[in-house]
Amino acid sequence: MAMKEMQINPPNIRTVQFAVTGLTPLISHKWSEKAKKQMLDKQMKKSVKQKPAKDPEQEYRDSLYLLSHGEHPDGPYGFPACGFKAAAVRAAKQTTMTMTDARSLFYVVPDDGELVQIHGDRPHLRQDMVKSI
Repeated sequence: MAMKEMQINPPNIRTVQFAVTGLTPLISHKWSEKAKKQMLDKQMKKSVKQKPAKDPEQEYRDSLYLLSHGEHPDGPYGFPACGFKAAAVRAAKQTTMTMTDARSLFYVVPDDGELVQIHGDRPHLRQDMVKSI
């Protein structure tokens, strides 16, 4: 059997940069290491210790995504790059593109680690009522 020569063209990779402006406030909530450990302990059926009193201000500070060069609570703040990609992939469903194709066609370049820097108003603590059904 004779071998056929095949030519593979290089990918047409382009980089674009644009600003994303939200219509509503961005609500982010990073899971704290403490909360992740409590969930894991519960799943592993470890003895559950009595929970200490809540400190809403500390929980708020722990919920922020801080860029590594901003190790204080005044930022700079970020949001996971994968969140932007997930939103764009979901939006692609409104076109003729499949979500699977959209997932493989682009990559969100983070500014720091896995985070994209957020510019704008400083985050603030908010408290929402939870409705149990």
